[in-house]
Amino acid sequence: MRFTVHGSRFTAFPFPNWHFLAIAVLVLYMRNRIVGLMLLLGLGAGCDSQQGQAASGSLAGELLGGQEVTAAGLVFEVPVTWKPSAPTSPMRKAQVSIPGDAGAAELAVFHFGEGQGGRVEDNLVRWIGQIEAPAGVEPQRDFFEVGSFAVTMLSASGTLKAGQMGMGPAEPQPNSMLLAAVVEGPGGPWFFKATGPEKTLAAQREAFVAMLKSARAG
Repeated sequence: MRFTVHGSRFTAFPFPNWHFLAIAVLVLYMRNRIVGLMLLLGLGAGCDSQQGQAASGSLAGELLGGQEVTAAGLVFEVPVTWKPSAPTSPMRKAQVSIPGDAGAAELAVFHFGEGQGGRVEDNLVRWIGQIEAPAGVEPQRDFFEVGSFAVTMLSASGTLKAGQMGMGPAEPQPNSMLLAAVVEGPGGPWFFKATGPEKTLAAQREAFVAMLKSARAG
């Protein structure tokens, strides 16, 4: 349809074309709303992540208290209630007593030289063999990274078997727990091993993890 106004000619589109234009405007509006919502959600997730990291750091600080221990070039923090002492063996690079109502546990840290000490899996299997777990109870494995370090952790409960050649308890120790870890990284690996009453170490497991997450080159 064409019409003339003051000598100018115009074309009027049929009504259905205006209907399609309205739909196009509505689609564009909805797309902009969706994009804005996605950006908002992304920003919220970033804030949540930052808050989670801050909370994690705060928790580690509360659990540890800033008491530093050095073992063959690796520095880590332990709770102020844990008591570092002189190693009782040349193989040990650090030694810490872990108090608890059920009795004290002991943490030892070993380092045999850069790249020495065997494969991670071989050490995990050896540690698992030192604990006779109740039927149906499996050791727990965890893995995480701390800066340039990779940490493989093991938790196992049961009867700590008697040691051989002066290593480990003289008699089997029921109701025991083992917390151990291999820390791989420049200059490593380092081997952490804590054994003692299950009630003591179960209560200190979070602190043990926080200790590992505090590791840095010294």
